[in-house]
Amino acid sequence: MASKTPAAVKVLNIVGFGHSRAMFALGAEAGEELWTINNIHASMRLRPDMIFAMDDLNRDRIEHRQYVRDIVRAGCPVMTCTAYRKWPATRAYPLKEVIAALGLGALVPRILTNTWCYALAYALYRKYPQVNLFGADFVRTDRRQDVEAAKRRLKPHHPDWFIY
Repeated sequence: MASKTPAAVKVLNIVGFGHSRAMFALGAEAGEELWTINNIHASMRLRPDMIFAMDDLNRDRIEHRQYVRDIVRAGCPVMTCTAYRKWPATRAYPLKEVIAALGLGALVPRILTNTWCYALAYALYRKYPQVNLFGADFVRTDRRQDVEAAKRRLKPHHPDWFIY
């Protein structure tokens, strides 16, 4: 399924794992485009027009096999850091084009910090007139013992944000 063009779609909904994802079912309407973050489409039984999974799927295929399967077999394009021939749905994120079009320049390391940021930047790059975010609830623990316990579970190849 090819992603619709912004000219044909007035509303883009992006759904992630935060608690506010429940509001998506109340507010979505026919004809709106749907992008999902990582594999939320599988647990919510959604049929996205595009999936954003900015972690390296080849790295995750060993430790998180079902996660990768859910994403690459969803039947839509998958925007990710690296496109792989073994997964034809994967598309390399057009980082240089997005940076240039949005004028991000040196701000990139401070702005593009997680999958949500990449998805939203891509929506701005594609010039959607309205973007609704569901499940974009950024809450992390501030309890020192929770953070320390999470750090101990990290493996050397895990990004540091895995603790949250």
